[in-house]
Amino acid sequence: ESYLPKRIMTVYIVTYDLVGEPDGEHDYQSLYDAFDKLKSHRVLYSVWLVSTQMTVKGLHDHLYAKMDKNDRIWVCRQRPDEFRYHAMKGTNDWLKNNPPS
Repeated sequence: ESYLPKRIMTVYIVTYDLVGEPDGEHDYQSLYDAFDKLKSHRVLYSVWLVSTQMTVKGLHDHLYAKMDKNDRIWVCRQRPDEFRYHAMKGTNDWLKNNPPS
């Protein structure tokens, strides 16, 4: 509705350790699909930037639901002008199009 205040997009850093199940059975495709659906950007192998209106808890819970229970995940807000990087191709453009607020 146009009369409702628009929520600001927030950029989060998501990093994780995919430990897997003890029996070696795990499928992380649903996690990778979730990052794709959120139009996230992979910065390093286990680090992503996500721009969303979700809260930090909401994003954590959304992604953790697609992981094994013994995996680890860290989600924190990226603040403007408080980052330096030498990351994967496309990171500069992604940040330019999704500036932290």
